[in-house]
Amino acid sequence: MPEGGGDALREWSDVDTEDYNRLSGEINACLKNNAWEGLDSNYVELTNLEAKAGADRVKKVTFENHYFGAQAANRLGNITHEKERLESALTVGGATEEETGKAVARLNEIKATYGAVKIENKSEKEANLTPKEMPFAPEKQNVIKAAQLQVLSLKGYEGLLPAGRYTFGSLTFEVKENQAKETHVLGASK
Repeated sequence: MPEGGGDALREWSDVDTEDYNRLSGEINACLKNNAWEGLDSNYVELTNLEAKAGADRVKKVTFENHYFGAQAANRLGNITHEKERLESALTVGGATEEETGKAVARLNEIKATYGAVKIENKSEKEANLTPKEMPFAPEKQNVIKAAQLQVLSLKGYEGLLPAGRYTFGSLTFEVKENQAKETHVLGASK
């Protein structure tokens, strides 16, 4: 690392390159074995490695790795991360026309199905997030279940939810397709 402190940009070292290659290989191995949590973890580590190198980095996370990271996020019920990773994949480029088309189609599908929300529980009481009707599609059910767990453990959730009506404690709100983030706070001071 160049002298001058942690803010200075640095080039990729041999260690970084080895880690990058190792993590890329592990992502591919996890993909083959449907090991989605492992793939997700390796993807996060890979993007952290890229960020550590700074803006003038020699290597970038590839379209393929972003796309595989998006698939892992989907399987784990985190459509918010899936959307972000697909957007990153399209930003870095390097994909075939067919791969780009698949990523764009999936991104459009997400936008047509989900809306952004931020919900917070500032009250003393526990509040559950409940859809008016649980969607039939397993993917949407997984997203709602993941959001429900986060609401219970962290007293809030920020991300995408399937379009529909929800209750959160005493609040009722509607999520619309491709909506900009709407904030709903339970127990907010008046």
